[in-house]
Amino acid sequence: MVSLWQKISAFWGAQAHPRKDATPVSLPNATTGQESAPEADIISSFMQAHPGAVIEVSQTCDFLSGNPRGEGLYTLLQSDTSAHTEVGLLIKRAGMIKHGVSGRITIHPQTALSNTDISRTADTAPELQSPELQSYDIHVIPLSKDGERALICAQNVTADANFTAALTTSCDLYRDLVSCSTDFAWETDRRGVFVFTSKKGALGYTASDLDGFTANDLIATDKSACYIAKGVSPFHTKTPIDNQEVWLHNRDGEARCMLISAVPIHDTDGTWRGARGVGRDITRLRAQEKEIARTRKREQAVSQIVKALNSELQPLAILQAAAETTMDATQAFCCQIYRTKDDLFFATPSYCLEASFGSRSADKHHFLARSEIHTLASHLQQAASSNLNRVSILIDEWSFLVAFTQYAGQINGAIAIAKPLLHPNWSEDTCAILDVIAEHVGIGIAHANQIDDLETLSREDPLTHLLNRRAFMDEAGRRRAQHVRKTRSAAMLYLDCDNFKYINDQAGHKSGDAILVTISRLFTQEVRRGDLIVRFGGDEF
Repeated sequence: MVSLWQKISAFWGAQAHPRKDATPVSLPNATTGQESAPEADIISSFMQAHPGAVIEVSQTCDFLSGNPRGEGLYTLLQSDTSAHTEVGLLIKRAGMIKHGVSGRITIHPQTALSNTDISRTADTAPELQSPELQSYDIHVIPLSKDGERALICAQNVTADANFTAALTTSCDLYRDLVSCSTDFAWETDRRGVFVFTSKKGALGYTASDLDGFTANDLIATDKSACYIAKGVSPFHTKTPIDNQEVWLHNRDGEARCMLISAVPIHDTDGTWRGARGVGRDITRLRAQEKEIARTRKREQAVSQIVKALNSELQPLAILQAAAETTMDATQAFCCQIYRTKDDLFFATPSYCLEASFGSRSADKHHFLARSEIHTLASHLQQAASSNLNRVSILIDEWSFLVAFTQYAGQINGAIAIAKPLLHPNWSEDTCAILDVIAEHVGIGIAHANQIDDLETLSREDPLTHLLNRRAFMDEAGRRRAQHVRKTRSAAMLYLDCDNFKYINDQAGHKSGDAILVTISRLFTQEVRRGDLIVRFGGDEF
């Protein structure tokens, strides 16, 4: 049969640890192996050596003896009915099975304080000074065969219990936040293999898919080559990373932009053993930002063209400003604006500009040759019949992107940008910008055409299409000055149709107009090229 000394020795070896401030006390016969010491001596020695509370109680939990801490604990038990009942149940169970039993009880200090004289227990039970719940690990050792007496050993484990509860709460909080968050939480080991991922997974993968997956295999090397080249993977980092953009492949092979923050993980001895972090998919955000940037760029280009249309009056100046703005907005080397005349395209070489903005500065040979300009015009003539708004044309070493301009639903010209064939293909952004610019250039071309028409009307006779009096006065003064400067002689022939009024009166004005047109045609056919032919007014030439 197991003796009391053996029971206490077993408990002492398994659970009891003497207080640091206590005088070391050995249990009787602990070194001699004798187990015949009086029970009272064994209990007394154990009470003195045990760092916690020790109480000897009856089967009904009445106090028989105890160390100072035991007395304070018993006082607390007497004032807290719930804790007292729990201890009583442990005593009964130990008496029934004739063996020690353990349990944990919680005492409410506020309840105890309201029913107990604190001066009696403050020294022996200092935990009464704290308003927090006090937890005790209780071990009950039966002292008699009939279970009438028991020895209660108690250890205050409030700090451990609170720490465990706080740790559990923290883990629960972390788990809940990770589960609820849209971010991707992960942890990798020293091999760079996922050992933990958030419940929702990421990139189309489930958490089970990613378990044991090599994290670096997700990195899109074509867009995140710098990480591979430098060996700086966020999933294998040994230094903290904060909000680093990394392109990863999703389950379908599409590239997705993740904003990742990560920290290295170290063992207690400082050995690196992996990394953990969070990532957020910002692909849509970056696409929105890119679209906003494209829209802003288009708006700036349109604003500059509108400003040019409103500030310039001369047709050439209007189109010149539009060409410069287009080059700046599309990063092109050359820009050529074409206008239509009798449904045919024509161009002015001065609209072909050399790119000289920043790193796009070109050499002299990047001017388009006149033959290339006319060749492009012939290509435009063919493309215009295909009902396409935009076309790409290759001529020699040049790649042209051309957008047709319209006004009132009719094609009135085209705007062409060019770059050498060795450069990358035209981007979608450039095509979109050129389409928007073409809409406004079409208005600018219409404006230029109207100005040309007004200029023509102000200098040309509408019936005979000869120069009118105003144009003659301007041109005659200029030519006279030129002849004086070069000491040349000149001649002027003045003609008047006799009895022209009689023709109008007898045959009508329509017949008179026909005669004037016939006379003007004769003049045009017979005079030298460069001579001025003017209808001065009425029947006077």
